[in-house]
Amino acid sequence: MAASEQVPSDKKVRGFARSFVLLTALLLASLSCRPADNELWVLWWNVENLFDTVDDPTRDDDFTPEGRLAWTEKRLRAKFDSLALTVRDLPALPPLVALCEVEHKDLVETLFHQILERPDYRVTAFESPDERGIDVALAWDPAHLRQIDARPVAIALEGDTTRDILAATFERTESGDRLYVFANHWPSRRNPPEVRMQVAQVLRREIDLLLENDPVADILVLGDLNDEPEDPSVTEGLRAFTERQATAAQPGALFNLWGLSKVPGTYVYRDDWNRLDHIIVSPGLLDRQGYGLPRRGGFRVLRSDRLLREGEPFRTYSRGKHQGGPSDHLPLLVRLREY
Repeated sequence: MAASEQVPSDKKVRGFARSFVLLTALLLASLSCRPADNELWVLWWNVENLFDTVDDPTRDDDFTPEGRLAWTEKRLRAKFDSLALTVRDLPALPPLVALCEVEHKDLVETLFHQILERPDYRVTAFESPDERGIDVALAWDPAHLRQIDARPVAIALEGDTTRDILAATFERTESGDRLYVFANHWPSRRNPPEVRMQVAQVLRREIDLLLENDPVADILVLGDLNDEPEDPSVTEGLRAFTERQATAAQPGALFNLWGLSKVPGTYVYRDDWNRLDHIIVSPGLLDRQGYGLPRRGGFRVLRSDRLLREGEPFRTYSRGKHQGGPSDHLPLLVRLREY
């Protein structure tokens, strides 16, 4: 036997086993601990076509009992239940939840008020000119957050329409710390990259206006941007980077939290993982004033058994066939801490 092939001693094996058990215990503890009193958890999730079953003559013919996808009340209830089970797997319901691909506000209220049995949660959503009739929505707990304002940010595309950006301002009820939130669902990858660049530039202008008044404003960008972290719409249009050094080198640059994760993505297309869903933060969330990211564990891609089927997101529909899963995207979670 060559020296390089020697069997490790029992002492080394026992030492490795103890280290493995300790690391596993620490990991499980980090995934199961409840939020601390000075923490704010925020969830982002593209919930894959959350439609009601009522026919809208202008745009949702597929999502009706008689439509191509045979979208019935039974299937809708099953989707509600699968979404709720995933959220209930968390140690606590996040005080701020952002969803996209929802048809209207009533569906989100049903999810929180009836399925999750949290009638205290408020829902903010606006109808946008999207041709499919899907929008973004925010659900929030008034025991932790006070909404100061909310508005849609329209995107003017030549000869086309897309989802508005939902802009909202919150204050922590206990401390008054302010958080600016932008929830996004950019045009699909069937559109040319220039279209998503236009949306990025609109969002960047909104962010610059905030930073002009307060360079350390705590800004949280959530969304399915339909582009990867390294794509020009993100790095040039939005000026968001996955490396802290690149972020620090440019005044007002944003930090893309994919820089904290080695998970390959949230969405699978033709057997390849894509990082299309993003959580991006302003410089103010990298300091130790007001809200900020904790030193460890501030960003997670949720990957439970409920969310995966054969190693990929467990879809509600795949190639027009009902699968019964919660979504074709995995959710993202960010932990913010008050300093």
